[in-house]
Amino acid sequence: MNIIDTKRLAKDRAYWDKVAPEGATHYDPEDMGAPWMRELESNWMFYWESKRGWVRYLQKAILARIVARLVIRPDAQEEWTGTGLPPVGTECEVVIGAQKPRTVCFVGIKSSGSVVIENVDGEFASYHRSQVIFRPIRTQAQRERDDLLTSIIEDYRKSFDRPMSTIEEEVTSEFSNYLYDAGMLRRAGN
Repeated sequence: MNIIDTKRLAKDRAYWDKVAPEGATHYDPEDMGAPWMRELESNWMFYWESKRGWVRYLQKAILARIVARLVIRPDAQEEWTGTGLPPVGTECEVVIGAQKPRTVCFVGIKSSGSVVIENVDGEFASYHRSQVIFRPIRTQAQRERDDLLTSIIEDYRKSFDRPMSTIEEEVTSEFSNYLYDAGMLRRAGN
């Protein structure tokens, strides 16, 4: 039997979808036999684990007493666009300092302002908010595009016999993006 984190269950739709049977709308934390319930227009059902199916809930008198303790399925979160911090439980990419991006799960933010992440190996880490950049997980095509543009800018930077100014880097980056989007920049063989 799996232990259900009811606090997380009440807030995290992804967690709910992971642990609840299909169609569950409520969870009764005090019912060890059949905690998952489904509210329909005219009646209630409970999930009968041994039959792996939904059964009509006939004990309406008991239902009136337990409704207050039921955990209700949270609404699905809107897809995170990369603005602000990701919602708790979101799998995303994080860039920490000058490190390469890596995939993590956003756990939350501490009262100190530090963000907490869970690495793919299940280990937790926290960083000051100013040290990290979160972004949605990029597709393979987006990663290849970024690698190509980084390579072009690096090659251009090396061609100068002096360091590029910030403005020169921004213009080069913007122009490279424009050329790529116009279909004028591709890796050899593509």
